[in-house]
Formats: sequence, structure tokens, C-alpha cells
Amino acid sequence: MLQFLFRPQPEISYDFVVVVYLLASISCLVLYFVEKYYGLEQIKGFWIVLSPFVPSLIWAAFMWRQAKLAHHTEPKLKSN
Repeated sequence: MLQFLFRPQPEISYDFVVVVYLLASISCLVLYFVEKYYGLEQIKGFWIVLSPFVPSLIWAAFMWRQAKLAHHTEPKLKSN
């Protein structure tokens, strides 16, 4: 029923998706550590907005890997 969540779509560039999610996840972690260790009130709670990107990065990396494996295992057309 929810197989589309675990099968990569050929029209989606998972390379781009992984890079964007990685940048957002890094921003989340930086904001979190700056808030916790430097106690800046100006950015308090901003990391929460970006926190959904962390599990999304795991999913995107999984889909990227599946797409790469599918691309390498698809049959090659013979050229005459």
C-alpha cells in the first residue's frame, strides 16, 4: 500500500534532495549547539523548525541508494 515511500521514482533527482536535506540538517544542528552552548536568546527555538529535515535526510539517503542500485542493475541495451 505504501510502497511508493520505498521505491525511488525515476523522475526525481535524489542527489539534489539529499544535498538540500543535508544542508538543512547541518543548519539545524548548528542552531541547536549555538543555542545550547552559547545561550543566544535571538535564535532560541529556531532549530526546531529545521528538525524534520534530520529524519528526512535518512529517508532521502535510503532512496538515493536505492535509485543508484536500480540504475546499476537495470539491463543495458545492446547497440548494433
